[in-house]
Amino acid sequence: MVPHPNMLWLVGLGLVPLTALIAWSPAFAQIAGPFALLLIALACLDAVLSRDLASHFTITMPPLTRMTRGQADQIRIKIKSTRGDKRSFRIALEGGSALNSDTPDIRGLTLNEQELVNNWHCTPHARGQFKLPFAHLETPSMFRLWMIRYAHPVNAEVRVFPDLRDQRKKASSLFLRRQQDGIASIRQMGKGREFEMLREYVRGDSYEDIHWRSTAKRRQPITKTYQIERTQEIYVMIDVSRLSGKPMHTPDGEPAEPVLERFIQSAMLLQQAAAQQGDLFGLVVFSNKIDRFVRARGGKTHYTSCAEALYTLQPRKVSPDFESVFAFIRTRLRKRALMIFLTDLEDPVIAETFVKNTEMISHQHLVFANVMTDPEVEPIFGQCEVNSNIDLYARLARHLQWKNTRELGLELSRKGVHFNQMDEVNATTQVISQYMQVKQRQLL
Repeated sequence: MVPHPNMLWLVGLGLVPLTALIAWSPAFAQIAGPFALLLIALACLDAVLSRDLASHFTITMPPLTRMTRGQADQIRIKIKSTRGDKRSFRIALEGGSALNSDTPDIRGLTLNEQELVNNWHCTPHARGQFKLPFAHLETPSMFRLWMIRYAHPVNAEVRVFPDLRDQRKKASSLFLRRQQDGIASIRQMGKGREFEMLREYVRGDSYEDIHWRSTAKRRQPITKTYQIERTQEIYVMIDVSRLSGKPMHTPDGEPAEPVLERFIQSAMLLQQAAAQQGDLFGLVVFSNKIDRFVRARGGKTHYTSCAEALYTLQPRKVSPDFESVFAFIRTRLRKRALMIFLTDLEDPVIAETFVKNTEMISHQHLVFANVMTDPEVEPIFGQCEVNSNIDLYARLARHLQWKNTRELGLELSRKGVHFNQMDEVNATTQVISQYMQVKQRQLL
């Protein structure tokens, strides 16, 4: 309960001048005394009669609201009252400031009936999970000398997911046009590797496709036919260790986002591409341990499960444990699958651990290692000019880093791992392009 502006006006324009006049002439004490007593009596009476006024209101909100980062949205708020009188009030949400709303509270609301529905507008600028435990209501007292405030529990939750609009536009050319039956048309090389059926030999069939046991049994040549694999398993391995928090390079004046943001966007768009191709998508999130694991499946429900597993990810201040990650893959994922790692191997110790343990899965699965590279890392005699000794040493350091990355790629290639350096702008497009090439060439 706080003073109403009416009380402040009464005190400021009535009681304070009368008190000042008492110092000039004691005769004004006969006026100031009764006025002060009357004001105190009215304030006390108003406070007693209005102490339970706000408890007659009931505020309800949806228990779960999903939003997209950077897009304007709203939360539906419903206010009910057991009193039938006309009353004005305002509402503020505890925890709503985390959603960066332009209007932290809703003012000027008037409840003419027993129920009022209003929308709280906000534009979230950070992904994650936000709790709204209470809705604070403020309404004037009966004599309008106090403002009654009441915290009503609503236990609402807002989930903000990554914004994929810009990355989807860049990768739109990779999502090829669909045919009338809804299957994307991709020209695939080869005849397929999954056995379909047996049929009689036709001139032109390869001798390696003849099924000799059936040929001997039927006493005529029988050929095996194959079909292109459809429901293959695709897993994205996201590294959320300390190097995933490294900021990306952005133009001056714009906030720098961590590399993890691009990893999450790439994984979510790759899932859409896999669903379009009829493949199963899975997810493994790791740091110094396996943080989250979603087995490869398909369908809208599974897409929601993967999005729920990704939207709250934050970089952790630990180093990745690739030994436990590869051991987990070796023991839990027995079927051959496409493993796309989104990680950072800039640290030589981390890179050495990754290379050392890749042999645990490279013979069974198709492994791609994707790392985000600094656009300024290039050979010493690149395009950048050298104007001073400081520039020369900086160029030399970048050259050594470029040399180490190149040697790392060659070493991984010898172990059967495909190594790819992604740039920060087209990282999502490059990841989806990898997947499309695997499908086209039937590498899996």
